[in-house]
Amino acid sequence: NGIFAYREKYKDLDVEVEMMSPRSMLVQLDSGNLDLGILYGSEFDMRNSLRCLPLHDRHVKICMFMAKNHPLAGKKDLTIGDLSEETIGILSPDVSFDFRRQVCGFFEASGAAVPKKFKEFSSRRDLEIALISGGCVTIVYETMFIDEKHKLFSKEVQGKFSSSRIEVFWKKEDMDTKARSLADLLKERLKKFDQV
Repeated sequence: NGIFAYREKYKDLDVEVEMMSPRSMLVQLDSGNLDLGILYGSEFDMRNSLRCLPLHDRHVKICMFMAKNHPLAGKKDLTIGDLSEETIGILSPDVSFDFRRQVCGFFEASGAAVPKKFKEFSSRRDLEIALISGGCVTIVYETMFIDEKHKLFSKEVQGKFSSSRIEVFWKKEDMDTKARSLADLLKERLKKFDQV
């Protein structure tokens, strides 16, 4: 794990790892209570006050996700436009700043009608449960449901979309060296993971 390697390299640093929403991460970065964050870059695209480094150059695919028994899962020539009349599951703005905007952008970029029915969820797990049970469909980066992919039907969305990369974010200039060092360690770990 890259974080453990970072702890070994900088034994004088107190490194704590905490999972939090992008909104919480931004509040903590702004208040100075958090030095570094790791997240999809698209979450903080509009935040010019943050410094960032991408951890990989790999294109993250955009995929449609739904229950394996959803009527559209069996459609051979399924396209994003087929989901326009479906209820689209999204994460609430408290969890993800841009989920709804990103989903609408995927439809617009594909020339498909933007859906009118959205259902917000307060956690990734709640959205995943709704998808598995057939309560909604969604369009998101391929990595979002990697742990439960065997329980869901997924299909890559064809088109030219801006990719989202995993990035290290920080605010304070005095964190530049440490952030770059962490990014370098994590890049190496991700390269090894991609080769598997």
